[in-house]
Amino acid sequence: MWSWREVCGGCLRSLSHTIDGHSTPGRCSDFSGVLERAVNLLQQMDEFARSRFRLESRYHHVLVDEFQDTSRAQWNLVAHLVRSWGEGLGVSAEHLPPSIFIVGDRKQSIYGFRDAEAELLEEAAGFITALRAEKEIRRAISVSFRSVPALLAFVNDVFTSISAGVSSPSDERRGFRYAEIDRFPLSDADRQPSAIQSLESDPALGLVVGETVQDAAEAVGDEIVRLLAHATVRDKTTGIVRQVKPADVAILFRSRESHREFEAALERRAVQTYVYKGLGFFEADEIQDAVALLRYLADPTSGLRAAAFCARDWSVFRTRPSVASRPRSRQRLSMEAMAQQR
Repeated sequence: MWSWREVCGGCLRSLSHTIDGHSTPGRCSDFSGVLERAVNLLQQMDEFARSRFRLESRYHHVLVDEFQDTSRAQWNLVAHLVRSWGEGLGVSAEHLPPSIFIVGDRKQSIYGFRDAEAELLEEAAGFITALRAEKEIRRAISVSFRSVPALLAFVNDVFTSISAGVSSPSDERRGFRYAEIDRFPLSDADRQPSAIQSLESDPALGLVVGETVQDAAEAVGDEIVRLLAHATVRDKTTGIVRQVKPADVAILFRSRESHREFEAALERRAVQTYVYKGLGFFEADEIQDAVALLRYLADPTSGLRAAAFCARDWSVFRTRPSVASRPRSRQRLSMEAMAQQR
């Protein structure tokens, strides 16, 4: 009998063979194939001269956002597109000089699984400097309009500590560092204890820890009840300071697997909730249990349906109604279950 590793390996080899068969020239290509072919064409300077002229006559400015998530192949594509800009204005002589604008933040590099390289930020800075050697082309954000000084100071402290712990060559190759140019600028006034507090009496940043998901949900529920009773916010429409409402609070989740515990904890505290992008009706555990049971009863001889039935957790029979079946008010706590595949 084959092991599950052998079965999965055979399936992956078959899938790879099928994709390769459809990726032959003249048929179709996946995203990586299209990118590779575009880079190869740009590298063929003599053969690609006419198309390059058409590209330069049409596109004079290149803007790349979230550059920390750029792969080597993607950067090669951009570099080949703008490489000739350092030699003169070319077809853009009658208009504004061609430009390339790149924005990135090493702290936010999360696509290493997709071959993103945060160290390309330094390489791109050197490349662009060579295009416009007579100008200062690098800038750092000096003002934050999103966060209070307390949050900026917290980010600085956390990433400074992380950077100090980077010692292995693999971490260095990933390009992670937190130098002075990466720090959020804080003035002496911002570092004063009074500035570290928000406009209200509550701290701008807090930390709630629980041994289990249930413990964390209970602690978060208590904190939200406290905020609803005592905290104030500035209304985004009127600008007037008012008491916190449930709709002012949002809980962000790393995955959609734990929002039910938090919802239950808030329900026990009489705080109404609204689940945004959470598990739908048919994804709820109790519905999945019922579907597995019905499918097995419809065909008890099916080994696949029997396996699906046995895989469900029948130790506790869930009778709580589904989230999607209960009425909700518009003034609710917004709970965003955001599954991050990183």
